[in-house]
Amino acid sequence: MTDIEQGRLEPIRRWHRAVNERDQAMAAEVVTADVSVGGPRGRAEGVAVFLDWVEHSGISLQPVAWHTISPDVTVVEQDARWPTEAGGRRLRSGSPRCFSWSEVE
Repeated sequence: MTDIEQGRLEPIRRWHRAVNERDQAMAAEVVTADVSVGGPRGRAEGVAVFLDWVEHSGISLQPVAWHTISPDVTVVEQDARWPTEAGGRRLRSGSPRCFSWSEVE
């Protein structure tokens, strides 16, 4: 991978680090005002929504493949895990495959 490609992907790596570490400051730095969060409960936009999701979802994302669509767009294939409630105990779910679309400006 070239230095240019490495540099272009660094914000996406920081995004994963922010989400997995629940780092609110880093999370706010790596998104724009129109960030969108979507899942089985619907879709919402905005930095405040994203930060709430980072803090409360408990999700953990492990990138498994990177797909460069254009110089500004990358789709990241990742395994997702998050806690679920079962009998009052917090359990980890399986690892469904999901995708994140990132536009780097």
